[in-house]
Amino acid sequence: MVKKYLRRKPLEYERKIEEGVFDTQTIGALRKLMKLNIIDSMGGVISTGKEADVFKGYIKGELRAVKIFRIETTGFKDIAPYIEGDPRFRLHGRKHEIVFEWAKKEFRNLGRAFHAGVRVPKPFKVLRNILVMSFIGNNSDPASPLNAISADQIKNPKKLSKLLLDNLKNLYQKAELVHADFSEFNVLMKFLNEPYLIDFAQAVLKNQLNAEMFLQRDAENFVRYFVKFGLKFSRQEILAKIQVGKA
Repeated sequence: MVKKYLRRKPLEYERKIEEGVFDTQTIGALRKLMKLNIIDSMGGVISTGKEADVFKGYIKGELRAVKIFRIETTGFKDIAPYIEGDPRFRLHGRKHEIVFEWAKKEFRNLGRAFHAGVRVPKPFKVLRNILVMSFIGNNSDPASPLNAISADQIKNPKKLSKLLLDNLKNLYQKAELVHADFSEFNVLMKFLNEPYLIDFAQAVLKNQLNAEMFLQRDAENFVRYFVKFGLKFSRQEILAKIQVGKA
């Protein structure tokens, strides 16, 4: 997929639209992002999911990640627990308007986290259901999610646990956010030793409804992942380090 596809929309690209990957409004939003010099062309797929697909984007040869939220498959009841009680966003409106709020929420959360020093992709722009952010990878190869990396490739699991705990602590204490979906699926490993937290649409303000429950779930997932390396943390220990202690 390149810039000329957005201009001419050949049959191959139209088939992708019919399959639900894009719609005409999303194509129009991509064109607008090009006019705004946020991207100047699009590349291949980085990842696909139920709620969103992520593609390579380019601006003057520099790689960026372009996340496009799927309007038809994003469910209201899946979003509601993470957005209720957040004064920054509203839940009423038609389905596409709710998805636009969801994309905006990830953009705002990433901005808070990035400026707090949490290792996350840098957000550049959100428009409708499209979020443009920095590309995390090794040259042109996308970084692998932690779940795709075998245990024997993790040379220093104790150091990795420290890096991730530092990020979760800074996220909570400085950005005042709870990730709310922390797991090995939402960590990208650059060069296998630089973890980046991703997927922030569901992240909640730390004083928001359900934040404590989500934080406990994040801590449980942290403990569950590292137990296979023989690192025996308790949920209470992880919670204490995130909320008040030194990781």
